Amino acid sequence: MTNAIKFETALIRGPLKTKSSDWEETAFQWRVTLNGVSFQYFTGAGWVTKPKNKWDQARPKPPSLDDVLHSLVLDASACDQSFDDWCGEYGYDTDSRKALETYLACQDNATKLRKAGVNIAAERERLQDY
Repeated sequence: MTNAIKFETALIRGPLKTKSSDWEETAFQWRVTLNGVSFQYFTGAGWVTKPKNKWDQARPKPPSLDDVLHSLVLDASACDQSFDDWCGEYGYDTDSRKALETYLACQDNATKLRKAGVNIAAERERLQDY
C-alpha cells in the first residue's frame, strides 16, 4: 500500500501571524506530493522541533506520509455523503458558501488521491486508529 507511494514534502511558508482567528495564518503551509500529484497541507505550532540550546531556533517538522494520508482520506469522505449530510457530520452550516467551498475542495482532494493511485478505502481501513 503506502510503500508504493512516492512521497515528497516542501515547506511553502511559515506562519504569517502568531495570533489570528484564521487558522491558516498561524500555520506552516506545505506542498506534499504523492506519486507526482500535489496537495496543500498545513501544520500548526505543535509541529516544530525543540531548540537544543538557546542559539538554536525551532524548525517546522515535515508531516509524515501517514499524517498526510490520514487527513486526505478523512477529507475524501465528502465523496460518500451529500452536502447536507457532510455539513451535519462536521458542524457546518448548509447555508454557507465557505462550507460549500470546503466540501468541494474535499471532493477535489479525493479525485486527486485516486489520480495518485491511492486506494482510499484501503487507506481508510489501515489508518482508522491513527
